[in-house]
Amino acid sequence: MRCSAACSAPCRRSAAGLKLTIRAPASTVMIASSAALAVSGIPFAGPIGAARVGLIDGELVLNPAIDQIPTSDLDLVVAGTQDALMMVESEAKELSEEKMLEALMFAHAGMQPVIDAIIELAEHAAKEPFDFRSPDYSELYARVKSLGEADMRAAYAIRDKSERQNAIATAKAKVKEGLTEDELANPNLGSAMKKLESGILRGDIIRGGARIDGRDNRTVRAIDSEVGFLPRTHGSALFTRGETQALAIVTLGTGDDEQIIDALHGNFRSNFMLHYNFPPYSVGEVGRVGSPGRREIGHGKLAWRALQAVLPAPTDFPYTIRVVSEITESNGSSSMASVCGGSLSMMDAGVPLKAPVAGVAMGLILEDADNWAVLTDILGDEDHLGDMDFKVAGTSEGITSLQMDIKIAGITEEIMRVALAQANEGRAHILGEMAKALGETRTELSAHAPRIETITVDKSKIRDVIGTGGKNIQRADALAHVYGYTIVNDVTARDLQRSDGQFTRAKGFDTFCPLGPWIETDLDSLNLDDQKINAYLTHEDSREQKQDSNTDQMIVKMGGILEEISAAYTLLPGDVITTGSPAGTAPMVPGDTIEIEIPGLGTLRNSIDRA
Repeated sequence: MRCSAACSAPCRRSAAGLKLTIRAPASTVMIASSAALAVSGIPFAGPIGAARVGLIDGELVLNPAIDQIPTSDLDLVVAGTQDALMMVESEAKELSEEKMLEALMFAHAGMQPVIDAIIELAEHAAKEPFDFRSPDYSELYARVKSLGEADMRAAYAIRDKSERQNAIATAKAKVKEGLTEDELANPNLGSAMKKLESGILRGDIIRGGARIDGRDNRTVRAIDSEVGFLPRTHGSALFTRGETQALAIVTLGTGDDEQIIDALHGNFRSNFMLHYNFPPYSVGEVGRVGSPGRREIGHGKLAWRALQAVLPAPTDFPYTIRVVSEITESNGSSSMASVCGGSLSMMDAGVPLKAPVAGVAMGLILEDADNWAVLTDILGDEDHLGDMDFKVAGTSEGITSLQMDIKIAGITEEIMRVALAQANEGRAHILGEMAKALGETRTELSAHAPRIETITVDKSKIRDVIGTGGKNIQRADALAHVYGYTIVNDVTARDLQRSDGQFTRAKGFDTFCPLGPWIETDLDSLNLDDQKINAYLTHEDSREQKQDSNTDQMIVKMGGILEEISAAYTLLPGDVITTGSPAGTAPMVPGDTIEIEIPGLGTLRNSIDRA
């Protein structure tokens, strides 16, 4: 049994029934759309095919199953025609340019049976093609060119973006002044204007001239980087490349801050998030800032893919990482600026990245098979009027992400090889410029970042730490179920803790702060029923002891607490029971510090951030 032309893997039957191999839908959707267009009769330059490629145990795998992706060093989705590549989306674990090119060509070869199948389908089922002719606006274009070529060429000689845009607008207005009413009403006027602009920009580059900002084809714009730009954040960086600027901010959180993702193949959690914001003012426009759109979602995901490959394992860095990239100015490749700024901001925050990551956008001007040019670090106009936007991100060791979209029928292997090699040069230069701001990750977290301490318990001692658990524990032997102590600072409003019983079984208030990094497992060193507890309050640099108490003053002793809780819940090994902290520390205001001290165990300090 075969599920589709794109899948050659046989399905296996067992005694339990049919076993299905689930594959990602991205390539299947493109194939289905291509087939639908091929038989529709709509003018279509296809068909196209698509394929997904993984790299598992050093071997390229065509259309891997979803459960294989987590173990793959590559997740690559490619679309193309019989002759060329058209679209690329990928994330990778620092793969070389040679390996990426091999994977691209492997994907291109793998999609050919699908393209052949669509052609065969169209031969049997396609509708009669539409009688469609492209509009002929050659006469209108000739008029536009004669009226505006000189002014438009002078405008594109201006290197400053805003001045150039103003000059282009003036040139267009002058052209319109010379046109008749019928010519102004022609729906192809916009196409004629764009063709004039495109011809000037593309012709100059193909003939070996300078680009519109004066650079050659391989030069990256001037770069300026700054870290620690915002002192109160956990990490920040300001990355500027030419007229594109990104302000990246990092916030560190705990496991409770992880994102829960409801995907087609099930739920999972992610400890790394990246938000990309592109406000209208970044391109000199007035507009509404609302929910994320296509640009924000797509560019943010691209930057996320580029950075996630170098993140530390959660066991090595148990924090949730949130990066926000604010684009303050844009003239090409703001997503790659987000990659560079995001990398620097995480290094500033003390996130132990495997290596810094940089990204660069590559462009293409293609006249014919013999006349083409690959451009490094393209401007907005070069993206708009060019043939390719090919974003490449990675470390000094290899590529972590690719994304390519084009406006022509496809990209050959030779063009792809040149683009990857040229992108490698540009990425190396950018990494060198980034190193001037921060060469390596900071060894300490920000003073404002949360602290997570991890302890490791010998497997033979785990039972001694977490206890045996139980249901309906009797007060008389309750302490036999206690195998460790931790200090907990319970800062809450006391009137919210009222209940019918003698104590509150559970609390979920905003002010509840269950923190306790110290744990004691030597039960002989502490007497739980007779333990001294001191409470101190620091207000405006004045430290005052607010309480000198003892656990024997507890209204309900630990035995009673365990008896009550175990009557309602079955206590399992690893459960932590807390008893709160002494009263008498209120009132407190933001900026105050409360300390709970248990001699021989430790001291817990918490600052009050809000009322």
